[in-house]
Amino acid sequence: MITVPLSPLPLQIHGVSLVCRRDRRFLLVRRGKEPWKDWLAFPGGSVEAGETAEEAALRELKEETALDAGSLAHLITVDLALEGKAYEKSYYLSVFRAFDLSGIEQAGDDAVSIHWLTIEEMAKVNVTESTLDVARCVAEREDGP
Repeated sequence: MITVPLSPLPLQIHGVSLVCRRDRRFLLVRRGKEPWKDWLAFPGGSVEAGETAEEAALRELKEETALDAGSLAHLITVDLALEGKAYEKSYYLSVFRAFDLSGIEQAGDDAVSIHWLTIEEMAKVNVTESTLDVARCVAEREDGP
């Protein structure tokens, strides 16, 4: 299981994702593109030139879900090359906890659909192990064991 927080941000962040919660449910999007097409994941995507990881996280949340976050907290940075065969070389993904969500969620960009799932529901669908681990850590930290 991943311990949150695990590490400081590496010098080169390639992508970001956001953990959003409401009523003990996590916001997941069904991915419309590879890698992990048709799997559920936290909203997120690539950092564009000139963006900070935080700026990219807020932009990706808006693009994929139409939601805004009032604040972010860095949770963990993972190397996705260590998980499966989707990446041949290191791809650092910084995961942020999003707070104070506003707006009405609507799937956009490469998100096919939006789902609010409990950890138990997440364990029964196609989500990566790291997504489930991060969700479990966040729930334990916020809700207790």
